[in-house]
Amino acid sequence: MIIIILFFFSLIFAVIYLIAKLLKRGERKRKKRYTDNFVELLSTNDLEKYFKIPEEYRCNPFLNDPHGDIFFADKRNVEKVRNNTI
Repeated sequence: MIIIILFFFSLIFAVIYLIAKLLKRGERKRKKRYTDNFVELLSTNDLEKYFKIPEEYRCNPFLNDPHGDIFFADKRNVEKVRNNTI
């Protein structure tokens, strides 16, 4: 009886482990896709705002924010957040 219970617990643990592993892999792929093609994921309003930022201050907003907020596309804003001056 104990062997059967241990078997089911190990089976449940294995399933949970595999699900967690698949979810983590999906997150990694999704983040890579966002960082490689972030311009395609922005709306036209966001693109206009993005191109209003001077070129030397532009950066990929998905590197600093998982949702790609345009606020994080400006290196000056990112530095303010990192230095806690906002």
